[in-house]
Amino acid sequence: MKKIKLYLTLISVLAITLQSCSLDEEVFGRLNEDDFPISAEDAESTVLFAYSVYPTLGYYSRNHFYTMHQATEEFTQKSDAFQAQIDLDNYLQDRTNDDTRSSFRHAYIVINRALFIIENVPNVTMNEELRNQFVGEGYFLRAHSYYNLVRLFGQVPLRKESLASLDDANLPLSSIEDIYQFIISDLRKAESLMDFQRRRGRANKVAAQSLLADAYLFLASAGQHTDKLPGYEFATPRVNDYYDSAAFFAGKVINDQSTYTFNNDLISIYNNEALNGPEQIFSVVASRTDIGALDIAGTLTTPFFDNLNAVLPEEQGGYVIGPGWQHVWVEIPFYDTYDDSDNRKRLLFGTEVQVISNDGDTTEYSIANGRMDRPFTLKYLDPGRTSGVDISGNNYPIIRYSEVLLTFAEAVGPTPEGFAAINQVRQRAGLDPLSGIVDVQEFREAVYQERTWELAYEFQHLFDLRRLGKMEEVLEGQYGKTIVRNAYYFEIPDTEINQNPTLGE
Repeated sequence: MKKIKLYLTLISVLAITLQSCSLDEEVFGRLNEDDFPISAEDAESTVLFAYSVYPTLGYYSRNHFYTMHQATEEFTQKSDAFQAQIDLDNYLQDRTNDDTRSSFRHAYIVINRALFIIENVPNVTMNEELRNQFVGEGYFLRAHSYYNLVRLFGQVPLRKESLASLDDANLPLSSIEDIYQFIISDLRKAESLMDFQRRRGRANKVAAQSLLADAYLFLASAGQHTDKLPGYEFATPRVNDYYDSAAFFAGKVINDQSTYTFNNDLISIYNNEALNGPEQIFSVVASRTDIGALDIAGTLTTPFFDNLNAVLPEEQGGYVIGPGWQHVWVEIPFYDTYDDSDNRKRLLFGTEVQVISNDGDTTEYSIANGRMDRPFTLKYLDPGRTSGVDISGNNYPIIRYSEVLLTFAEAVGPTPEGFAAINQVRQRAGLDPLSGIVDVQEFREAVYQERTWELAYEFQHLFDLRRLGKMEEVLEGQYGKTIVRNAYYFEIPDTEINQNPTLGE
C-alpha cells in the first residue's frame, strides 16, 4: 500500500496544480492498471480520491461557489473583489473568467477519476455488494459532473472512456440531448448498483434517485423554454413524460426509504457537528485539518468584526464565530423578499452579534445600530472552527430532502400530494399553508419561489433561473440588473479552447 499511497499523493498534487487542458489531466498522473487497484482497500481509495475534488478551493469551497451565486441576485461583492466575481455579478463574464474556468476544469477532474473507478474497480476481487457500491458511486460522480457542466455551459465534450494517449484528448462538443442521455443512463446504473447505507459525504441509491428527479425536472422545464435554452428542443414533446419521471423518482425518495427524512429543526440542518443529519442526502464534506477546506461563509460572507470573535444569539446557536472577510455580500433586495415571519429569515441570516474584545468587553454589532451594514448567511458557519479563518468542517449541501419535496411538488402540480409536499416546507418556515391554487403554472410559480427561499446559497438558484427561462425576468425585471451576455450558458473557457480549438467553433 505504500506504493499506492505514493501514487495517490503525486496525482493529488498534479490534479490541483495542473494548468493545462482539463480533458488531458489524467494523462499526467495515470495509474498502472496492472498494479492498481488490487484490493478492496485500493478500490475504496480510488473512490475517495474522486470525492476529494469537491471540497477543494477550486471547486465547491470557493470558485464554484462564486460561479453559482455571484451570477444571481443572492450575492454581490465588495468593490475590490476579484474581477471574475465582479464580471459574474454584472454578466460581463467571458471565456477568461477564472471562476467559470475552475468550475469547468474541476468537473472534468472528477469525471477522469470516476472513469478510473468505472473501468478498473469491477476487476477487483472483493465483496460483490461493496464492489457494486463503489462502481455505482463512480457512475454517480460522472453523472453529477456532466449534469453540472451541461447546465453551466450547454454543449461540452462527452468523454466516455479514459484517455489512452494524448491523441484522444481533443473531443468535439456533444449535443445537449446526448449528454442528458448519458447522465440518465449513468444515474440509472448508479441506482441499480448502490445500496441505501449512509456514508459520510458520499452518494448512495437515494442520492441517485434524487438526482434523477432533478434532471427530469430540469428537462421538463427547459423543454418549455427553448427560446432561451437552445439545444433542449428534443425535450419539448416529452415535457409531461419528464414531469412524470421527476415525480416518480422523487416519490421513491419520499415514500420508499427511511434513511433520510424531513428535519423540523432549521438550525440543525446546517449543524456541522452533525454532518449526517436526516436531510443530508448528498453533501460536500470538508475537514478542519485539510488544506483547502475554506470556510466559505465564515470567511467570505461574515463581517470582519475588527479581527475579533463574535457570539451569535442563542436562538441561532449561541456559538462563537471567528472574524470573516465580508468578501461577498448578501444582496439586501434578495433578503427583503423573505417575509419577516419566515423562520429562514430570522434563524439563517445573521443580523446581530455580540463582539468580544481582547479585554473581554462586549459590544453589540447589528444592522439596527449601524455597526453592521447587511446580513450574512449562517448556513455554512462551523461552530468548531478553532484553527484560523481558513480551516473549517463545512458541510455544503448538494441534495437535501427538502429539495426533493419541492421537486416532487413542482412535478405533480396542484394535487393533494403536491400541496402536502410544499406545505411541509412552508410550515417549518412558519408560513401559512399554500391552498386554493388550481392553475398548474401558478402552482409551479409558487414552488419556484419556495425553492428560492429554501435553497438560497445551496448551489441551486442559478439552475432554477435558467431552466425556467427567468434570467431576464428576475435579474433585470425584479432586481434592476443588466445582463450583457451569457445568461443561459457560460462560454467554454479559453484554456480549453487553446488546447482543443474545435470547442470554440
